[in-house]
Amino acid sequence: TYQDLENSGALKYRQLVEAAAPFAFGQRPQQVQIGDTLWLCVDSSPYWMGWVAQSAESECHCVVALRGQDGSVYDSCNHPASPVHAFINGSSENDVPDLPLELLRSLSERVTKVRDNGGQGSITLAGFSQGGLAALACALWMGGGGGKNGG
Repeated sequence: TYQDLENSGALKYRQLVEAAAPFAFGQRPQQVQIGDTLWLCVDSSPYWMGWVAQSAESECHCVVALRGQDGSVYDSCNHPASPVHAFINGSSENDVPDLPLELLRSLSERVTKVRDNGGQGSITLAGFSQGGLAALACALWMGGGGGKNGG
């Protein structure tokens, strides 16, 4: 239910996902203030944005926000989570689409450094619609060791 979603705390990332929605980079903010937290953009592609909120060396929280499909033919062909992406582009259904894996590896190293020094850190994947499918693919990659040991 919506109440369950609200109770989960996931809605606090809504602004970060919405910031990634405009396809044109010039329309995307480079920082977003949510409550007492200032989020800075550290990476941006047509389909995602990487955000970091870091206080000194003791705390580092990261969010990879993946936008949903905008309904255009271009997005149907190119969005990494489009169900027809492989078919339209003539690639194998087993090919891994372009996902923010290097960004996740970089954020993982950043959070690991903070944790190794006794601090707190996290990486959250947030997506809407097809962005949620891409977020799931990234989570599977990370869960398989992709964010650690170069896997």
